[in-house]
Amino acid sequence: MKLLKYLSTCFYIFFIPFQVSFAESLYELPLNIHSEEGQPEVKTRFLFEVMNDFLTTDMTDRYFTSGIRVGQISNKLPRFLEWYSSEDLKDDYYVVTLTQEIYTPEDIEETELIENDRPYAGWTYVTFAIGKRDHNTLGLTVLDIGALGEGSQAEKTQIGFHKATGSTIPSGWEHQLGSELGVMLKHIRAKNFRVEKESFSADLSVFAGGAIGNVRTSLDAGLNVRFGYNVPNSIMIGHEYEKQKEFSLYAHMGVHSSYIFRNALLDGNTFSDSHSVEREPFVNRYTLGVAADLGNYRLSYTYDIFGREFKQQRERHHLGTLNLSYFKKFRLY
Repeated sequence: MKLLKYLSTCFYIFFIPFQVSFAESLYELPLNIHSEEGQPEVKTRFLFEVMNDFLTTDMTDRYFTSGIRVGQISNKLPRFLEWYSSEDLKDDYYVVTLTQEIYTPEDIEETELIENDRPYAGWTYVTFAIGKRDHNTLGLTVLDIGALGEGSQAEKTQIGFHKATGSTIPSGWEHQLGSELGVMLKHIRAKNFRVEKESFSADLSVFAGGAIGNVRTSLDAGLNVRFGYNVPNSIMIGHEYEKQKEFSLYAHMGVHSSYIFRNALLDGNTFSDSHSVEREPFVNRYTLGVAADLGNYRLSYTYDIFGREFKQQRERHHLGTLNLSYFKKFRLY
């Protein structure tokens, strides 16, 4: 019964944007989104993403060990956010996702507290992001809000999955972070430089921004390079809601650098005592991936290499991400 309620809640959150769209069409509220025929329409890309360190050459089960994300990207902003506008950035889109991330120490068979390794922790949250793009410039504002620690249900997710697959059962979840409301506000500014020659295209995106909140507070910067056949004309990887007109196949690589002032997943709970480790303030993440578009579908794989995140960490961590998305266009009337 609890599982059914949990899935129902996820389903409700996932389809909030459609409820908003339906309400506006039902009451014939004015919209500024039109197709070539003049009819209002919403372009939406549904996302399903699996993150796991088992999807790498290391095939480990530690640190940022797994995650799952569902959601959508759409070109329609809810009316209550119309105040968020500017003259230099014309094309708006928004993102709604539900994510669960699971973090464990290296030795998941140890029942006692491992003081020199990262805490058991979960972070389950809803993301609401607004992107504003004009040509080669992007402004992205992101709000993450959810449950940190025991309330994230990460323990039940990992133990249940390991039992179902016959994997080693993690034994140290009694030492996990305590329940805490997690809030994080981020803003990123990105610039894209693109070249095209017939079907071949390539681009370079550079970005900078920061995050503030009890989950994470940091300054961030980085760059991404994409090249291949019919590379999508977007700025940030993962924010392509438009449908590709033709088949595309391309590779991407990048680096993301952060100076971290706080990371609750290492520093522990904000308002109560919990296990913590000494955090590294400066962390790099390197990415390499490949993506393909065929019709309404996009499939991509990304390999991430994280630098050491805390002082006692023995080696870098690897994470693999599989992303499947589906494009759909909705007429509002």
